[in-house]
Amino acid sequence: QTDNYLRFDPFDFDNIFESTYFSSKITNDTIDVSNKGIVLGSAFTQEARIFTNQKGKKDQLLIGDIFSDTKDRPPTIFLANYGTSIWYGFGTGSNYYYNKADSVFSTQGWYHIAVTFDGTNYKLFINGEEVLSSIKNKDLTPANTSIKTIGVHFFGEMDEVRMWDVARTESEIKDNMNIRLTGSESNLVAYYPMDINSDYKLIDLSSNENHGVLKNVDVIQKFSSSDCDAPDGTESCPYPTINSALDDAQPGDRVLIKEGRYSEYIKRFELNDVKIEATSGHNVMIDGTISLDVQWEPYNHNGHDIYKAVLDLGSISQTNLMPVDSIYSVFVNDRYMIMSMPINFKNPTDPTTGNPLNPEPGTVFDKAIYSPIRNDLGYQPGTLADLDTLEEWSFDPGTSTLYLYPSPGYIPTSSNVRIRTGKVMVSLKDCNQMEFRNLHFFSGSINTIQCDYFVVEDSKFSFSVDMKANEGNKIYRGEYGVLRNCVFENMNNSSPWTFHANMYPLVENVLFQNTDWFRGTGNYPNTAANFRGSYSGGDLIHGTSVWRYVTVKDVFGAGITPGYRSLVEYSRLENLYELIDGSGVQRNGASADSSTTRYTWIINAPDLNGIRWNSMCGGTYADAHHIVSIGNRRGFRLKGDYHDAIHLLAYDNSNQDISLTGIKYCGPDRTGPFEPGNVNSKLLNTVSENGMDCINVAACKDVNKQLTVADSLVSAGNWIAWGFRHGGGFNWSHAAHNLSDPWLKERAKSEETLLNSFGENPWKNNIQNYDFRPKKGSALIDGG
Repeated sequence: QTDNYLRFDPFDFDNIFESTYFSSKITNDTIDVSNKGIVLGSAFTQEARIFTNQKGKKDQLLIGDIFSDTKDRPPTIFLANYGTSIWYGFGTGSNYYYNKADSVFSTQGWYHIAVTFDGTNYKLFINGEEVLSSIKNKDLTPANTSIKTIGVHFFGEMDEVRMWDVARTESEIKDNMNIRLTGSESNLVAYYPMDINSDYKLIDLSSNENHGVLKNVDVIQKFSSSDCDAPDGTESCPYPTINSALDDAQPGDRVLIKEGRYSEYIKRFELNDVKIEATSGHNVMIDGTISLDVQWEPYNHNGHDIYKAVLDLGSISQTNLMPVDSIYSVFVNDRYMIMSMPINFKNPTDPTTGNPLNPEPGTVFDKAIYSPIRNDLGYQPGTLADLDTLEEWSFDPGTSTLYLYPSPGYIPTSSNVRIRTGKVMVSLKDCNQMEFRNLHFFSGSINTIQCDYFVVEDSKFSFSVDMKANEGNKIYRGEYGVLRNCVFENMNNSSPWTFHANMYPLVENVLFQNTDWFRGTGNYPNTAANFRGSYSGGDLIHGTSVWRYVTVKDVFGAGITPGYRSLVEYSRLENLYELIDGSGVQRNGASADSSTTRYTWIINAPDLNGIRWNSMCGGTYADAHHIVSIGNRRGFRLKGDYHDAIHLLAYDNSNQDISLTGIKYCGPDRTGPFEPGNVNSKLLNTVSENGMDCINVAACKDVNKQLTVADSLVSAGNWIAWGFRHGGGFNWSHAAHNLSDPWLKERAKSEETLLNSFGENPWKNNIQNYDFRPKKGSALIDGG
């Protein structure tokens, strides 16, 4: 059995925290009951059951009107002093008269409130007991102003709102406050038991039928059964939903979730020290989609045999207890369907067989199109006119009709289609020491604000962002965020993960694959603004960012931007298709300062730099060592000064292998005039093939760019291919020829290209190897 109540909180219907919630502005959560206008006269009763969180705004309206001039205010009840006191009163048209009952709520909890006025006595009842009676309003009549709102600035829960045009007695209040009414009781002029109709309005069960319009207020269900008055988390009386468990969770609690698919949106404020995880061995999905129980009918569209279904969005909203007015994604038997586009491509969720030098024909990597969401391309995705190929869909909000062009095996039925109706699935504000483990976050993103020690481990993220559902996973502010042992896949149009202004974040053992489908977006997984204070103010503090054991592969994006004072180690970035002026490991001037990149591979990003320390005024004191950067536009593009570039391997890059250029440097504080950069940088023990740009570096001072190797390079252990002859001939000793079994750019090219170049394919297959150790006889070792 279920029973509804309402929750007023700082989040909107899209699960986004209202940034102005604690300001002087009016909050968004409210119920508009102004349609027919409830006017109470010289005698009345107002009742509500509330849960006061004792948080939020100082003064919170429960019933009445906060907007009208106080002298014209209808009978109104306020929570005061942050939900601990009650103020109630009304205006007469000349003045406003109110009464105060201070400190009547000592703790958070559910309370029944009733106020009655009989023309003389204005009484307040808490849980059926009279706590205040005043004659201040004796012989006064409320102004002829209607009650327009329920809940403004209110932070808490509400149930059983009743209004009568008679003063109820104490016994009448007490005897009926825990009983559901029929709505036909005498003198009852408004009754809201918190049921929702098919228009997603709050039902007024009284004869007035003055249904309320919900604005960002959530409808929550209480659960009970014949065996269980209320869930308590035991085996015999478990919580049926994650949210119902979190409603009771206390600091230190662990919420264990059993196998299943939980279509829930989780929104929490100031919930601390709770662990949420799947029971060991159970597959648990937190699902941002809902099942679509509709009738599909065949439909011929421009000669294509497709299907269509008319959706009753009001009924869908009523069934799922949330307003549904948009469709962001469609799945059939959990297979992703594509929002219709004028340019057709294969389903992007199928693993690609190509790479940036040989993209799989017909895929998003082959088409290399710009995002119509991020760019004005003269069209928007999802239009019926562009529905012309398998696995595309379109939704017409004007007729509430969903069109689908299914592929064989994925014909829609009343039970196999799911739709995404929101963007953010988990939203937390000021929730410290929250941990999520062993979960699959499906078709919805995570947003947190000011949450310290937020942890996600051993989890999978699929379809977090998709086309118009472009709110990515974002951890905003707070400190010590942790993302560990996770997989991200099948996303587009936003970064798959961002630590923004989070101090001391850690990303460890994480795979990002197929997380961007459009060119030019630059959707890096990233750390950004991980600092406090300012350089000019003398109070600048950086929160070190660590990216360890990170893999980014098969994305139409770049690599990672690890943030300020960051460490990147033991990471592999491969098959990056992006076509921007970016890099696999991107650090601008300030974020290059005092950073370290080590034990990392950047492979096959032909239009990107492998590693770049960039921006108009380059940074200082960055370390790069034990790194392989091959098959990229440039291997290393390192601006600034006082850097250490040691144990680097670079070849098969189309421009330069190693560049410690002297441009765009403004001194150690990055504020002076331009001066030569990398004068104080070190270049030691490197292997490169396609040239060096390092004229200011001591190791490069006397480089002769012909066929001899400068003594300064050799003495610093730097091997460059054009300086060593191959077998006594005139060819250079290419770097790849000296390695045991390395990755090769040529081997990544198409069969057609190889046939044109060699007359045959020199390799039996395109499976690459990654053994970069010097082989026996190599000039790298035998040549000194």
